[in-house]
Amino acid sequence: MRPLERLPRTLVDSPEANVLFFAFLVNDPWEFLQVPLFAGLAEAPHWHGVRFCTGAAVGDAVLILAIYSLVATLARDRRWVLHPRVWALTLFVGTVRAPRDR
Repeated sequence: MRPLERLPRTLVDSPEANVLFFAFLVNDPWEFLQVPLFAGLAEAPHWHGVRFCTGAAVGDAVLILAIYSLVATLARDRRWVLHPRVWALTLFVGTVRAPRDR
């Protein structure tokens, strides 16, 4: 049995679950690449750094899911990403890529 076959079909078909999962997969390596930029984190104990970076990646993934949900609400379609309109894609990407303080 393949791993995805063990998951409930509704979870696999859920656009929100897929956005959350993909957002975490993209953000987790990104957070680890930024370790040298944080004062003292490169010298911190290994598991402290792992928890810090993973927590940041989870936070980023939840934020991206919230933005996806906002666009889904405005588009009145949970699956808008399958057939995106220009305004929806622009709003999603523009909001995700907006500069923010950390």
